[in-house]
Amino acid sequence: MASFVVTTAYTSPDNEPSMTQDKHEPIAVHSQFYARWAELVIRFRWLALALVAIVTIGAGYLVLTQLRIDHSVESFAPPNSPEIKTLHEFRDTFGRADPYLILVEGDVFSLPFLKKLKAFHSAINSVDFKVTPPPRLEKTTKPPPANDDFGFEEEDEGWGDEAEGSVIERTISLINVRQTRSVEGGIEVRKLLDPFPKEDALPALREAVLKDKFLVGQVVGPTGQHAVITAYTVDMYDGDVMNVTAELLKVRDRFHSPDFKIYVTGPPAIASEINRMVIEDLSRLGGYALIAIIFALFWLFRSWIGIAGPVLVIIVSVLWTLGFMAAVDLPVSILSGILPAFLFCVGVGDSIHMLSIYRDLRRQGHAHHQSIVDAVSITGQPVFFT
Repeated sequence: MASFVVTTAYTSPDNEPSMTQDKHEPIAVHSQFYARWAELVIRFRWLALALVAIVTIGAGYLVLTQLRIDHSVESFAPPNSPEIKTLHEFRDTFGRADPYLILVEGDVFSLPFLKKLKAFHSAINSVDFKVTPPPRLEKTTKPPPANDDFGFEEEDEGWGDEAEGSVIERTISLINVRQTRSVEGGIEVRKLLDPFPKEDALPALREAVLKDKFLVGQVVGPTGQHAVITAYTVDMYDGDVMNVTAELLKVRDRFHSPDFKIYVTGPPAIASEINRMVIEDLSRLGGYALIAIIFALFWLFRSWIGIAGPVLVIIVSVLWTLGFMAAVDLPVSILSGILPAFLFCVGVGDSIHMLSIYRDLRRQGHAHHQSIVDAVSITGQPVFFT
């Protein structure tokens, strides 16, 4: 909509020149395309409302079932960048390199603690539910293990035990860690707690472990008051990491006690906490913003249509945008998290623009139907650009 003000000079009756402003009515630029569009929508308004409702419900379903949240560092890089390709190749070969680090505080070298640690270790390995693999792994099968002809395939179990579930790939702790020590004629590699120690063997075990620089800081603290369990997961969508973290926290709650304090951390746990905080902040601030918008609209229009219209525009816009992102598998990242706030601002601004012109036309005596068509024809182009 364009407007202009013309300023003219004239001579007063007493021949004293003065300046005044001759104000003209704003010139409204109408678009025939948007006028016809408005007439078409009004003519088939029930069909249009039904289509909008169907698309909105579908978008809401996609948001609830398929929308991914990815606040990892990877989301800042293009998916085809050399760095991301190298990271994916590494994960395809060695698995994820960002394990959960689970710290357990207590008297590590006591029999009750070690028995409980063994049960806790097994419970972590038992965490199992279906996760969604990344797109690059969905259509591929896991290659068979390579045969290196050294004779370790059947007996060697590696540094940590392989978990039987589909989530935890392997875990490392005092329960299954191996100790390498020098013996006469070579070296000996054996499981640290094989056989499981008895009460009278614990002082010697404590002394041997705390002297081993390869174990201290990896599976046990330097004072023997902390044990560490390192849990590696299968490669999966970052959105599923939140579910894995939730399951591990449930296991933690089952075993946590004053003499067996458990702390779950590591990159996946930190990423899950960041995702949770972002979701809570967006939900809370979105609700506050919506309430503020409702009060502002009530103050401007003093009518239910002046409130319901813009609010519905905002809700539909957010759902359609997030639904489209879910449909094309575009995750919500730290960068795209600004979209809801942006849509709030644009949606309420466009709505106020259109409703204000409609209200002015009605005050000038225009019919209801024609006021809608004229308001859309005037605001259609600027609304389209925003």
